[in-house]
Amino acid sequence: MKINRTRVLYSVLVLAVLCVLYDAQAWLVRIPAYRHLYRVHPFYVPEGIKTSLQILICLVAVALSLGKNFRQTFTELGLDRGFSKGLLFGVLATSPFFFGLAITHHLGKIVWQNIFYLAFFAPFAEELLVRAYGFGQLYHRCRWPVWLAIIPTAVLFGWGHVEQGGNFREAAALFFILSSGGVFFAWFYYRWDSVWFPWTVHALMNFYWELFSVSKTALGGWFPFVLQWTTILCATLLTWKVTRKQFAAQFSV
Repeated sequence: MKINRTRVLYSVLVLAVLCVLYDAQAWLVRIPAYRHLYRVHPFYVPEGIKTSLQILICLVAVALSLGKNFRQTFTELGLDRGFSKGLLFGVLATSPFFFGLAITHHLGKIVWQNIFYLAFFAPFAEELLVRAYGFGQLYHRCRWPVWLAIIPTAVLFGWGHVEQGGNFREAAALFFILSSGGVFFAWFYYRWDSVWFPWTVHALMNFYWELFSVSKTALGGWFPFVLQWTTILCATLLTWKVTRKQFAAQFSV
């Protein structure tokens, strides 16, 4: 079997960029000025800078690979299509999550700056970096099979949250939950060919989680766990039902 060296080299580059950017916090905290920001500002100020850098570098990396074609960059990453449909998809898929938490939890202390960062801005960066760039480039440009392109991005997504665990058991549980969720989010991106579908589900789940102050991590007890996977199941069924005819037509050609 002939190996395409260009695709191999680009695959290595994509994975390297993905790992470096996703681990940006570990690099930035080595800088005294960055650490100082935590002492004088709320957490979302330094982390907002980190997140903005992740987004910018991701966009530049794709633009450079396309010959500095910034307009094509948005198409390549699935940013220029599906926004309104993605919002509707996310609202429908996460409705059991919202109603389940509304029935069993009280509203927590609302700090809108915190919620905006944790529920919308940070998830956007994660979806852009892990799904649109990581999975998208490995699948579209490097010609990896779908299942193979999903694996490293899902593992990285889970690994990026293990530090939130207070002990090994919690870290392992976070890795399992989030890497499993990462498999489905990548599949949503693949089926809808738009970053807005996984982002809306991700963002709204985070938003409801913060709104009702369920937990500081993705571990909130058995009932929120059931709600999390009910949402993933709803999103999966919606995706399969709406996109199956389109995919059947593609593979029948």
